[in-house]
This record gives sequence, C-alpha cells and structure tokens, in this order.
Amino acid sequence: MTRQIPLLISSDFVKSTRGQALSVLNSTTQELSGEPPFATQQEIETAVAGAKSALSTWKEDPVSERARYLQPYLQLLTQHHDGLAGLFSQDTGKIFEAAKGDARRLTCSRYPIFMIIPIEPRLPHRRFTRFIHGVTMA
Repeated sequence: MTRQIPLLISSDFVKSTRGQALSVLNSTTQELSGEPPFATQQEIETAVAGAKSALSTWKEDPVSERARYLQPYLQLLTQHHDGLAGLFSQDTGKIFEAAKGDARRLTCSRYPIFMIIPIEPRLPHRRFTRFIHGVTMA
C-alpha cells in the first residue's frame, strides 16, 4: 500500500490542499513506496514563516540549552538506526549494509549535522564545510 505523506508545517502534520503528489519509487524494485504531496504557495509561505519564527527564538537560546533539546532526538536516531538504514536503502537503492553507514553518520559524528546547522548561521569551521554540504545539498 502506498503511504500518503503529510506536510510538516510548524510542528503539525497537514494534508496539502493542492491535491497533487510526487510518486516516489523504490529504486531497487521500482515499486511505488510513497506519495509526498506538492504544497500550495500558501502552505510554503506558512512553513517558511513558521521556520523563521522558530529560528528567531532558537538562536537566542544558549548552545548548551539547544544541545539539551536535541539530545532526545539524537537518542531516537540511534535507537531507530536500522529503520533509518532501511529507509535510506529503499530511497537510494543502496544495499542495507551501505545504508547503515549513512544512518550511522547521522549519529556518530562528534557534531551531528542537525546540531551544526541551527546553532550558527555563519559558515562553520572549514573542516565541517564538506560534511555539511555533502548532507544538505545531496
């Protein structure tokens, strides 16, 4: 069965009102694995406004407090490592063992990617630049 994937806007899962979706195929089997919706212009604007609002308060919090908020998320990523690897494998066509490496990189870095980007709006130290671009621009 195809998964109907909602939009995530300002911490809420929302069904898009546009009525169109992208067919995502399992790259190994070519079976339909999900249908994320296309968003309307209003849904995009609402999501961007919510993200800007969250960033304006988030960036005022001390780094130690932001890290404390993200710690449970890191624990969930670690706990569901194999499930994430399965999703990566399904999405990219990589064998499961190779996809496990992608999932591991989310949690085993000294500075996991989700902790670097929100913390500092300026470009981080040079040694992290390639890592960030590899994850965010892929």
